[in-house]
Amino acid sequence: MVWLPGATLSFVGTESRLVLASVGGPVWMRVVLAPAPVGEASSCGGLASGRLAGPERAGRNGSSAPGCVGSCGGRGDAATRLAAATGGLETVCLRYFNVYGPRQDPSSPYSGVLSLFLRAALERHAPTIFGDGEQSRDFTYVENAVQANLVACEAPAASGNVFNIGTGDRYTLNQTLEILRRLSGRNLQAKYEPPREGDIRDSQADISAARQVLGYEPTVRFEEGLERTYEWYREASAKSATK
Repeated sequence: MVWLPGATLSFVGTESRLVLASVGGPVWMRVVLAPAPVGEASSCGGLASGRLAGPERAGRNGSSAPGCVGSCGGRGDAATRLAAATGGLETVCLRYFNVYGPRQDPSSPYSGVLSLFLRAALERHAPTIFGDGEQSRDFTYVENAVQANLVACEAPAASGNVFNIGTGDRYTLNQTLEILRRLSGRNLQAKYEPPREGDIRDSQADISAARQVLGYEPTVRFEEGLERTYEWYREASAKSATK
């Protein structure tokens, strides 16, 4: 057994297992992929989330450069590296940037802004934007995050490192709303509220290390992922209305 803040991981002889646990706030998430001990050819993962404390961009190797990241470089990463150093476990930490996609529950406190925008589009009401809408995010379609997990299980040089998982692009909330207008064919008008204290202005992943070491490459860009997600929500809404 290996203890991490908020998660206890049990290593067993499965080929590949990802153990998920949420810690603290819902903003950013990390995953640890580690071979099971005693030479077994298997891997295990623990996921921990951290509340984002700093603004803007996470560096190439997930480093906490000034003005870049929050607790993603904190105790969770340190704990997994300690487990690697003292327990002989290979560890890889992945930091996901604003993951979205089908089946995301808009009513969940862990749900992101996109699911709220999508629900607003389907229910024909004004989505709320805090601030001027020019804040930007690196929105990452869930298929890209899944791909990152899979390649991290196999990449030979990944152990002991932290990787940013995003697209390397960023879109403002106003741009996102404009895309949704095109997808839905509806003239969505946002309701602008005062900015929320503590919200970061912009975030964008530097994924060069993930590309180089893991062979990760986001295959679903933002507009395609948003269209897929909108279609899923639209179909789910139609099915619910017929019940």
